[in-house]
Amino acid sequence: MSILSCGFGHDHLPARALYTPRDAEKLLSISHAQLYRLIGRGLLDARKIGRATYITAQSIEQFLCELAPAQVRST
Repeated sequence: MSILSCGFGHDHLPARALYTPRDAEKLLSISHAQLYRLIGRGLLDARKIGRATYITAQSIEQFLCELAPAQVRST
C-alpha cells in the first residue's frame, strides 16, 4: 500500500520508512498535539530509536487510506 494507491497522488514524496514527528505534522497538515492524539489512539505508529521518536510511513499511509471522504453540503 502506498499513498499513491489511495488516490492522493503525492508522487513527489521521498520513499521513507520513518518520519520525524515534525515531518509527519507537515505531511499531514496537523498540529503537534493532534499528532500525539493520533498516536495515543493507535491511529499512527510511533517508534523509538534511542531517544528519537519516529512515525512509520506505513501507519501514515494506512491512516490516509482509512480517512472518510469529506461530506460537502449543497447550497
